[in-house]
Amino acid sequence: MTGDMRATGTNGQITLMLADGLYAIDAKCEIGNVYSDFEGTSQRRHVLGETFRSEREQPARNIYLRMRFGDIVILKMPAPPSG
Repeated sequence: MTGDMRATGTNGQITLMLADGLYAIDAKCEIGNVYSDFEGTSQRRHVLGETFRSEREQPARNIYLRMRFGDIVILKMPAPPSG
């Protein structure tokens, strides 16, 4: 990925596998959960929803994710095997 990303959905799941790096992540589910391998702050919204933010002063990439009914999963891509 070389630029910013914006993904939204109504039902289901958004799953991202990102290379290790600097990201400003803004993810929110109205009804569901946000799971992230990256550092950031997570906050439950009422009983059903959740937000996750990872802010950087000079982010290499901005990630904006929204899901109405479902989850958001943000995973670090495994390093390729050496050798």
